[in-house]
Amino acid sequence: NHEKLFRIELKDISNDYRNEERLQSLKTLGKKLSFIADVGDRSSNEQLEELKKAIREQMDGSILNYNIFEIRTIEETDKVDKTGQIHKKLKHFTSFGLSATAQNRELEVSANGNGITGYVASSGLSYICNDTKNDPLYVPGAINAKSSLTVPLVYNNKVIGTCNVESVKPNNFSSQDQLFLELYAKDIAF
Repeated sequence: NHEKLFRIELKDISNDYRNEERLQSLKTLGKKLSFIADVGDRSSNEQLEELKKAIREQMDGSILNYNIFEIRTIEETDKVDKTGQIHKKLKHFTSFGLSATAQNRELEVSANGNGITGYVASSGLSYICNDTKNDPLYVPGAINAKSSLTVPLVYNNKVIGTCNVESVKPNNFSSQDQLFLELYAKDIAF
């Protein structure tokens, strides 16, 4: 009497599949941004406005699904600080879901007194804020925001801006979200 034994293992691959699908979709979004940036038969202002519109649509779309976000670019000023460094500020580029106060807020590329955005711009490091009420770096951007994720925009190994997303849910961003936003930020920077 020989009994055959079988071992069956079940593994939920739906999360892996969703992540792979999201990666493929990010590649498509990046190609669309590149196409807009490469088409040269428009003025640079028209091209810039079309790029902003595409980013707003992609950020709020089904792939990224960030309905509160802001992108800022670094702009050098004619001021020099006491150490001889050129003063840099973070200029609003595009956003959705932020208050006018937050959009118009003047921020500098500095780890101190300029919120998470200033910190990320000065350090070049991404930052997940799980609890806006208890994070000393957080400066309010969206009404009722409970968590945020900010990544640097890097081009040719130089930080040229920041991309910030916020959520009305605490602890809403994971290291996986950070990875996806960093990948998208590369396309924005390019």
